[in-house]
Amino acid sequence: QVRLTVGDQSFTQPFEVRRDPRTEATDDDLRAQFALQLKIRDKLSETNATIARIRKVRDQVGSWKDRLGDRDDAQPVLEAAETLEHSLGEVEETLIQTRWKVNKDPLTAPAKLNAKLATLGSVVASADARPTRQSYEVFETLSATIDAERERMSGTVQQDVDRFNDAVRRHGFLAVSTD
Repeated sequence: QVRLTVGDQSFTQPFEVRRDPRTEATDDDLRAQFALQLKIRDKLSETNATIARIRKVRDQVGSWKDRLGDRDDAQPVLEAAETLEHSLGEVEETLIQTRWKVNKDPLTAPAKLNAKLATLGSVVASADARPTRQSYEVFETLSATIDAERERMSGTVQQDVDRFNDAVRRHGFLAVSTD
């Protein structure tokens, strides 16, 4: 039902959602399309959450570097910060193109995983049809690569976070959080 309220008057009318009669797609085709679009959306959300996590950690590390400045006793912390920032940067630059600043930048710097996944979502949504075998294959390939980078963030980068935190704690300060 749809309800329209204007002032004190309210109008209710039942309606039925129908498939476009010009399309040959079956209900199963449209369900498959919708299911793949949901998977793409969810993987893109995971990717963006990982990017946000990277940036949060990098901001915290940058704050520590600023606080410690040129102190002689801070060298171990600064070295750990550089290692951590390098690890974070590698993962981030695999997930997202960090050099895109204006609309023409995609012409000079290649798309990364999040842009490729978003583009796949547009391709899958571009017609009322069952997704192609190639769409599923591209999704699986991108998804596996994203999962590997997320695992890298959880593993290798976490080791660098731990090393950085150890160096910071030795100076009697609170450490960086990855949550």
